[in-house]
Amino acid sequence: MLIGIIGRRQDTISGGVNISQGLAVGTLALVLKYDGHQLGLVLAMESLTLAIAAWRFRGRSEVVFSLIAGAISAGLVVTAGDSFSNIPAWSMALSALVVAAASVVLVRVKTDDVNFHFIVRCAAALLLVAAACMAHYLCLFRLEDMHGMITAGFLATALTAACLKFGSKHHQPGLAWVSLWFLVLSAWISLSVDHLAALLSVMVVLFPACWLWHRQPTDPKQRGGVDFTYQPALPVWLFSLAIPCFIWQIAAGSCAGCHAPYLIVQCCTFVLAVLALLIRCERLTISSAILSIFTLHLLVYASDRSTAHIFISVLIAFAAAVLVGSSWGRKYISEIASKAACILFRLTGFIAFIIGFYDWSPELWGDWIALSAGVIIVLFGFLERKCPLECLGWIVISMLWLAYFTTNGTWEIVNDIQTWRGGMVVLALVVLTLVGKWRPVSFYQFEDPRALTALFAGLMCSFMAAWASQMLVWRFDWKPAAVLWTILGFIFVSAGLWQRLHIVRVFGFILLVASLAKLFISDVWDFTAFMRVASFIILGVALILLGLFYNKFAPTIKALLDSEK
Repeated sequence: MLIGIIGRRQDTISGGVNISQGLAVGTLALVLKYDGHQLGLVLAMESLTLAIAAWRFRGRSEVVFSLIAGAISAGLVVTAGDSFSNIPAWSMALSALVVAAASVVLVRVKTDDVNFHFIVRCAAALLLVAAACMAHYLCLFRLEDMHGMITAGFLATALTAACLKFGSKHHQPGLAWVSLWFLVLSAWISLSVDHLAALLSVMVVLFPACWLWHRQPTDPKQRGGVDFTYQPALPVWLFSLAIPCFIWQIAAGSCAGCHAPYLIVQCCTFVLAVLALLIRCERLTISSAILSIFTLHLLVYASDRSTAHIFISVLIAFAAAVLVGSSWGRKYISEIASKAACILFRLTGFIAFIIGFYDWSPELWGDWIALSAGVIIVLFGFLERKCPLECLGWIVISMLWLAYFTTNGTWEIVNDIQTWRGGMVVLALVVLTLVGKWRPVSFYQFEDPRALTALFAGLMCSFMAAWASQMLVWRFDWKPAAVLWTILGFIFVSAGLWQRLHIVRVFGFILLVASLAKLFISDVWDFTAFMRVASFIILGVALILLGLFYNKFAPTIKALLDSEK
């Protein structure tokens, strides 16, 4: 090898061959002389030494044999047989650290030879993988689960710092992928760890890495058009999702015997959202909202859930939505991230609200939801502010609930019936129609607000007629239905004229026609002959009076309709 070093100045090829022969003999001698953990450590030292020599003299032989020595050292650890089964953990850790140092040194080799540059970069990347394999084996098989999890989390953060500090400058994108490797490894080991302090430690360790990734621009143009491997899009999302996973495990473990684990997790998501805002981590804010909506899993499948705790969770979810979507929250994160997190938090509160009323009153939960939504709509109407979109959603849910029980329920007389199920839904639709008519600013802007009001009015008339008819049939059967339809028809016509709502007047006339049709097609045949004659006489008088009424007030009605147009 000495001859090769001296002769390389005269002839690069022959000198490189001599050096390669000397390195091969030296490596073989080390393999024959040492065994056990000493061999792996010595080979790692040789890899580092040759990497330093390659950095100093730019020799291809040193690069190749540095890679070979590091690979053999990693192979002895990863494929540890009987003769290497007693390798101490400290020796593995030191060997991995030395091989990683050799990778860092090789990255610093500068040359104008394109082929040699490619060889150096490949050798550096392979040595980094070799060091990661040794560390992986150490964390997963040689350390206890708790210590292996903490070690993997620490390595993920350390490699993140190294990648963001040196990776782009020295063109070593493998650091980013190896950091994700140990992040996934830490999350995998945590599945079998129930030590809360250890889980909390890993979560705290991962916070700096998440913050570091958020400090990097996601636009390639801001980084000089570098390769995708340097962009933090994937790492920042994985680190942002890993932290809520650890929070979930910590909360689930700390409240194993608690009756409201969802409340504790919801409180943790609120705190995480605040911290994410303060450290300006957009994707971590969105991840906290994802964790919030994932707590609904606990609400759905919990058998001993508390109604009070559910409603407290609803308040926390909406408080987080207000915080993230406020002007204060948008100062720390972008508007897109703010809207995404706000939508997820509001969706959590929306669903939890329904679950809470279902848990409180399984028979009448639709009525209570509609009543609550109606109260909120009235409040926002008086304040002349846009009511939350959730209120409309809750009313739609209550309408579907009422429609289901109305269509699937019996339409015959029921003895001792006392329920008025669905009445609050009808009342909420009345409130919705009136507020939409008087305070259209309470709803989101449409090109034609009258169309929205007409929709509300149409739904109100439909559900009121169906609900009132079923309530009447349950108590008195179908005979008085014509009277009910007549009363509702006159009410709808009068209300339509008063509020200038065309759709309400149409529904009123339809009910009047239906009542007359039922009276003279079905009900009149149950009367005696005298009652039939009297009924037709009364009907004729009513039609004459209606004609006189129309002729007398025709100008007023026409002016009213013209003003409505």
